[in-house]
Amino acid sequence: MYKNTVSMQVCCSSPQIPYIAYEELLSLYQGYFKLTSMLRKAKNVKMFFLTLDRYSLFSWLTSNFELHCTFSPLVTQAYAMNTAEKMLRLFRNEEKRVFFSIPSVLNG
Repeated sequence: MYKNTVSMQVCCSSPQIPYIAYEELLSLYQGYFKLTSMLRKAKNVKMFFLTLDRYSLFSWLTSNFELHCTFSPLVTQAYAMNTAEKMLRLFRNEEKRVFFSIPSVLNG
């Protein structure tokens, strides 16, 4: 999940196996909510990697974007960070094509 915090627009992939059932998605999203809540409370932390029984979560928060990734519980932190950097480059290159541009009139 990628969120441009300037425009407040979000890009997210469709759920895939093993997160198809409502309960599985709910568990995953609750993990994201807990993780982002922890990150926002800890002002100096910008990246966080959390491994649980069923998945690993990686979150990267800055003043311009939030990037949240789900991985297998067997993934290393280094792999997650490397993959997140690649995803960020992809999103940055495609951002103008994917997100709506907001007219300056709406920005005040």
